[in-house]
Amino acid sequence: MPIILLSFKKTTSGRIMFHGFLAPNERDAEKELEGHAAICPQFGPAHRAGQTIDQAIEIDELPEFDEDSIAEFCDDLFGLEGEDEEEVDGEEDGEEDDDED
Repeated sequence: MPIILLSFKKTTSGRIMFHGFLAPNERDAEKELEGHAAICPQFGPAHRAGQTIDQAIEIDELPEFDEDSIAEFCDDLFGLEGEDEEEVDGEEDGEEDDDED
């Protein structure tokens, strides 16, 4: 099953950084994560020290690597689709209320 593997690290400023890997399965995503940790000077030491939190999320399919596919994938993943429509609906409702006065 396709997977997104996210690894979170607390930065020295107290913020949270994360790295993410999309792969056909969890094993491949973990290999990508380990490969990146081996070369990333900010993330690698924290990962090796057990100071990261990893979350594997099963997804239906991997997106194509193009701007539209990635945008749609992010909208779906983060529940963003339809937000623009709701804002427009809310604005329209407000306009109708103003017309009734």
